[in-house]
Amino acid sequence: RGVGIGREMGVVVGSDLTATGAVAFLGVLAPPPFNDRYTMAAGMIPLLGVILMPVTFREAALLTCVAIPLYVMTALGGWAGHPEQVADLVVFMSGLVILGLKVRYRLALVEKANVQLHLREHDRAEELAKLAHRLEVLSVTDPLTGIANRRGFDLAAEQACRQCLEAGTWLGLLMIDVDYFKSFNDAAGHMAGDQCLRALVAVLTSSCPLEQGHLARFGGEEFVVLLPNLSPDQLKVQAERLRCAVAAAAIPHPGRGGASVTVSVGAAASKPIPLCTNIDELIAAADAALYAAKSRGRNCTMLGQVMSPDVGHRRTDVVTAAA
Repeated sequence: RGVGIGREMGVVVGSDLTATGAVAFLGVLAPPPFNDRYTMAAGMIPLLGVILMPVTFREAALLTCVAIPLYVMTALGGWAGHPEQVADLVVFMSGLVILGLKVRYRLALVEKANVQLHLREHDRAEELAKLAHRLEVLSVTDPLTGIANRRGFDLAAEQACRQCLEAGTWLGLLMIDVDYFKSFNDAAGHMAGDQCLRALVAVLTSSCPLEQGHLARFGGEEFVVLLPNLSPDQLKVQAERLRCAVAAAAIPHPGRGGASVTVSVGAAASKPIPLCTNIDELIAAADAALYAAKSRGRNCTMLGQVMSPDVGHRRTDVVTAAA
């Protein structure tokens, strides 16, 4: 690319010098008073070339260094018997070209400033884009556990509901609540409670097929898991797997003697249909199942409402899972 630009500049500079020499030579051949006009025109060509051509200051200086001697030699050939006029013409020509160089130098400074400004604006735009992306990530991330927060869940739920609607598949939701978490905080303090939640998230993350679903902190010690494309029976199995994984992790519960941290799980599944895809219905069904699990003594799984289209409306089936 640099070689191509160099050739282009060589053609531009060469054509300017050729035009200067040709017009100056016509001035030598032309009779008075046309010779003066040609000579003046020959002096204007390098000036206009230096100012108007897209050349650098260095290239403009090179053009000047070649144009002035060419102009002098042409003038000497045509005005050999008039040294005073030759001197005047050379001074006039030199003044024009130096003026053009000064203008070109100013233009080069302006162009350099514009390039630097463009680079600064580009760098600032990149920084703003990175900052905006970071803020977007932070806005959907729970700062304590590093998983999605409620806003992140809402966005994921909307997308999952739309995808299941298009595919005609089931959308499952698990509501997970830490059992006796208040007594945990009362006995060990909130800092230990935060560590417990982080440990619990690690267990859930390793036990949940997150390549298919979405884990989020719903609030406090409650978590939600979106599981698209799972039938109610598959959802029940996955819910029980998560409950057992938490129990097997044996996270100590200081508020219950030697017991470990356990969770209760409420599950609900739905097949979204047009005009009836409100995710709040699924959340309410899973929350009701969670409440039922708590009422049964905690550390158990309850599969609540299974909603599916049936002759234009929804059918509700209630299924329970053993503790």
